[in-house]
Amino acid sequence: MELSDLEICKKIAEIEGCLCFVTPSGYVSMDPWGNEYNPLTDGALNNELIEKHHILIDWIGLNQKVLKPKCQAYWEANSLDCVSDESLKKAVCLAVIAKFATK
Repeated sequence: MELSDLEICKKIAEIEGCLCFVTPSGYVSMDPWGNEYNPLTDGALNNELIEKHHILIDWIGLNQKVLKPKCQAYWEANSLDCVSDESLKKAVCLAVIAKFATK
């Protein structure tokens, strides 16, 4: 089952211990003022996830003649790969979710 972007943001917020809620416009917010919590679009937040959870990144097909190389993100202690055609940020989020799903 593939997670929607909203479900990914909610799961990451839970893992990170953020008090977040879904706003009426359909995104995850951290506070009553509506500041968006979205590691799929926020590069700084995504980089924090990479560093905090020791996520490693590899590209599949980058040196080959492929229209869309796939990003593969995984964590050091496990060989489970999370591959995403979507983006580096999505692959990182899926790797973090998978890491905590195995605990």
